Amino acid sequence: MQYFTYLHPPYAPDESWYKSREYWDAATEATYEIEGRRYTWRFTYSHADRLWKAGELIPVDWNRVACDYQHLVIAMPFKESAIEVPTSIAAYNETVALLMVDKRARPPERHHKRTVRLPLER
Repeated sequence: MQYFTYLHPPYAPDESWYKSREYWDAATEATYEIEGRRYTWRFTYSHADRLWKAGELIPVDWNRVACDYQHLVIAMPFKESAIEVPTSIAAYNETVALLMVDKRARPPERHHKRTVRLPLER
């Protein structure tokens, strides 16, 4: 049963963004030139298909993460360089880390007009 829903759901990046980033960082980088312009991309070799395939990187809108979230829960271990917003560690154990987002580094907050008022707000 669902008791609460968001009026304006926060931004949520694809759940596999971190794994995508790990594959991207481990992929072979190649540069090629077409009509005088240089392009650099990353490729991985598929042994099953015997082909080189272009790497895929799932984008994360880090500005929206900084605006919408106060904390991030990250599975351990993780690379600090993959988290592209300023954070500090609030708590951690062997399994997860709770990171506090540095709100001083975020863009100005957008205020949404609420359409529902709680009984105590009359």
